[in-house]
Amino acid sequence: DLGSAHWRAAKAVFAMKSLVAAFGIVTNSMLLLATHRLSAKKAKRNVLIGACALFDVVHLSGILFGLTIMVGDGHLDSLTCSILQLLPELGVYEGCFCVFSIGIDRLVSVSFPAFYRNVTRFKYLAVHLVAILAFALYAPFLMINYYVPHRVICSLAGSFHGEGKSLWVQAMLTINLLTLIPYALTCHSLRTRDESSYTKRVFRSIELVMIFDVGAWFLAVALTKIVYSIDLSAKNRLVFLHLSGSLAHIGIAIKPIVYYFTSSEYRNIFRLLLGIERVTTPGSESTLLSFGPLLEYPILFGDGLTDSFTCSTELIISEIGVYSGCFLRALHRIGQAFIDHISLILSSTQQEDLPHHSSCNHIRICVILAVSDGRLLHPTTRRLRDSSGLSRGGTGVVEPGTSDC
Repeated sequence: DLGSAHWRAAKAVFAMKSLVAAFGIVTNSMLLLATHRLSAKKAKRNVLIGACALFDVVHLSGILFGLTIMVGDGHLDSLTCSILQLLPELGVYEGCFCVFSIGIDRLVSVSFPAFYRNVTRFKYLAVHLVAILAFALYAPFLMINYYVPHRVICSLAGSFHGEGKSLWVQAMLTINLLTLIPYALTCHSLRTRDESSYTKRVFRSIELVMIFDVGAWFLAVALTKIVYSIDLSAKNRLVFLHLSGSLAHIGIAIKPIVYYFTSSEYRNIFRLLLGIERVTTPGSESTLLSFGPLLEYPILFGDGLTDSFTCSTELIISEIGVYSGCFLRALHRIGQAFIDHISLILSSTQQEDLPHHSSCNHIRICVILAVSDGRLLHPTTRRLRDSSGLSRGGTGVVEPGTSDC
């Protein structure tokens, strides 16, 4: 029944899912471009980060083939749907396994630093990419082995039939759970080793990305598993499947945003790509589109009046720039405060777990806080910085054993 409340709800949820997917395509395309332009792009981890962004873009592009739900009864024959969704299905599995590969990369770099430095970049990355591709090929295997000719509402889930659906979900759930292992081991290794602050900072950024990405995927896959495990009508199941897809898309879309707020390298490149020189100072003007005042010079000639349509047309881009600047400043402040709060909690947890490393952790906090702007910090974080005696903008260098923050 195309006029039923369930069908309208499914289309509404799909529309929301499509918007998130479109946003994710933009953000991950920027992440891919930023990785390419990064000065340290030859680093092994950055190649994997760029590969993950590419796989996520391919995955999210599959939303285009689901737009048939907005036309007529939204059905396609299963063969056509499977062919259209083949590359996006590969992108799903490649993206999931790629996050696992980054965890393995960080674990190897910390646990076996000599091997990590000496291994050739091509061979090392080839092993990772072959493993990613091998896992991804499980998707077309399920699509072919369990294929049933019938009409479906085309989506990622609609490409699998019969038992293949459960196996498809099970594989995603398994790899997301396995992803937690290398990150947990790396975190433990960093706590027990005297690693450089740069290494810890890089892992902190990747760790936060993993939390958001894997967390969103876990919720999405768990909901999908529940939907297929309980007795639901087809019309109800369709709504929940699109909802679970939206959760996964949100996790993918915000990954580049997390990199922006946690990695100075990526933040600088993102600002360069966006044309933003500085958005952290409350009184600063957005450098996106600041040429609007040039169009106000008619006031110096004649009566200075212009018809309203011409004025609106000339200034529309500048008006967008005004709102964009305000939005970017607000987004930056909120995100930075949130990331600062999480970083403080994680650092405090490390201190409680290992008292004999409290001085080292304290020093690391001093370094972070001493170079921070201050206005964006959580109040507790700001008090720690102020009580440390380190001036704003200072180097924050504290020799181990000489002074405790």
